[in-house]
Amino acid sequence: MPRTFIAVDPGTGRRGLLVEVHSEASTEADDVLAANLGRRLFDRSIRVGLVFTPTRVLVVRDRVTETSFTANRFDVARVPAVNLLAFARLGAPRPGPAFYEQVRTWLEAVGSSWFSFLWPNAAPAMVPDVVGHLAHADIETWDGLLERGDAA
Repeated sequence: MPRTFIAVDPGTGRRGLLVEVHSEASTEADDVLAANLGRRLFDRSIRVGLVFTPTRVLVVRDRVTETSFTANRFDVARVPAVNLLAFARLGAPRPGPAFYEQVRTWLEAVGSSWFSFLWPNAAPAMVPDVVGHLAHADIETWDGLLERGDAA
């Protein structure tokens, strides 16, 4: 079952980063995963999100080119999940629910000290948006929302 994390600014309560975690290798193509997340980002006025699978992480950024979803554009960057987790000293992606805890720990680690825990090759995809929204954020867990077709 996929899990959703959201980074919330503790000072304002604003949701700044949406993270969808699939503990099993996704059979959906990257463009489908990115488009689905893009829709959820747009509907909530959130500009950046991540899709984590055991093999890859998609960084999806709303370019805010238009006010309608169909005319809007999104940038998508791909980063190997194994490299992100290994650099943060979390090991290889674990099977099943343990993967959710790895991702949450990674989110918290990057939020506390990104220069210590973010794989340098991922910096172009994740700085400043992802890192900025994780800095000192509260990470909320929302279970079961993807099954209802609504992640946040």
